[in-house]
Amino acid sequence: MRFKSLRSFVTLLVGSCILILVAALVSYSMIANSRSQALIEDRASELLRDNARERLLVLAEAQSQDIQRRLERALLLAEQLADTNALMGQRDAEGLPRLSLGRHELSNLTHNLVVENPDLLDAFIGWEPNAFGNDAVFAGKTDEGYDGSGRFMPWWYRSGEGQIEVLPLGGSMESEERNAEGIRAGEYYLCPKETKRPCIIDPHYYDYGGERYLVTSFNVPILVDGDFRGVAGVDLDVHFLQGLLEKANAGLYSGAGEMSLVGSRGVLAGATADAAGLGKLADEVLGEGMQKRLTAARDAGEAVFAFDEAQKSFEVTQPFTIGDSGETWVLSMTLPEQAVMAGLIDLHDELAGQRDADLVGMLLMGLVIALLGLLASYVVGGSIARPLRQLAE
Repeated sequence: MRFKSLRSFVTLLVGSCILILVAALVSYSMIANSRSQALIEDRASELLRDNARERLLVLAEAQSQDIQRRLERALLLAEQLADTNALMGQRDAEGLPRLSLGRHELSNLTHNLVVENPDLLDAFIGWEPNAFGNDAVFAGKTDEGYDGSGRFMPWWYRSGEGQIEVLPLGGSMESEERNAEGIRAGEYYLCPKETKRPCIIDPHYYDYGGERYLVTSFNVPILVDGDFRGVAGVDLDVHFLQGLLEKANAGLYSGAGEMSLVGSRGVLAGATADAAGLGKLADEVLGEGMQKRLTAARDAGEAVFAFDEAQKSFEVTQPFTIGDSGETWVLSMTLPEQAVMAGLIDLHDELAGQRDADLVGMLLMGLVIALLGLLASYVVGGSIARPLRQLAE
């Protein structure tokens, strides 16, 4: 390219260098800024994930311990009632009964257990035939918890009027008939009899004097020298568990997650996402995938934290065992990644906005510098070309 004047040549040469330098500096600044932003987001994402993991694990442990404590209290009452009954058949060193109570006194003791524990719906005793004396003596009796057979099986329960009344446990004690969840009608009696250990029946809805309650049954075998003599138990309305989960969930990322509680036999005891599913099998309400994770946590015997890539959510499953029953319930917590990363998304938007503002600022500054450079090169070019022009003349 041929230039008509030296000034034009100097201006173009110097101006091009300035423009290249400004473009290089702006490009480098943008690349460095992007790398810094990516590093900040990665570190922030890691910290947020760690924080979510710790919060979920701590909350799961705290909630499971609270639930465990409340359920174990009901189990303890059933165990104490069973131990008292067992003393009737045990003998001391002199061959005398360790405790001497008649049926009437033992029935009253069961009645008082309900009176003194307003959170209980009922308490009951069910002895094997002729295990508590001769049933024939009481044959034909149809009051005070008898059904005419003479078998000792008083069931003290709260009626709809708030009174505490007594009925016999009746024929359901040894019924093998199963409900929709596969639990036998006589599970509260048959399970302790077959296993000789405490059995906790998963929650189901029952009617008490016209009132519908979500009931969990705590049943303990009456054992005398290892021989099964009967069952003692209490029933607890566990609908309060739903309130516990809802309150805890509301305090975690403004209620963005979900919590559920599943009994040892797979029945849903609490669910913030679907309260209508309480008392049903968890896999029917929560889905097969969740049920597999609950089973895995129960088998592991410890809390399991995972991230579900498909659902984009954090999950914690916390198993806990109720007393010495061997019955393991599982508490599940699910939290959407979006809720955890909400702060990071805001940070990303702020950084992106700041980056765009910086880019505009640097481009304007580069343009100003380039214009000043062009002006300076034009002046310098003129100062160089003037002496040469004079010499040529």
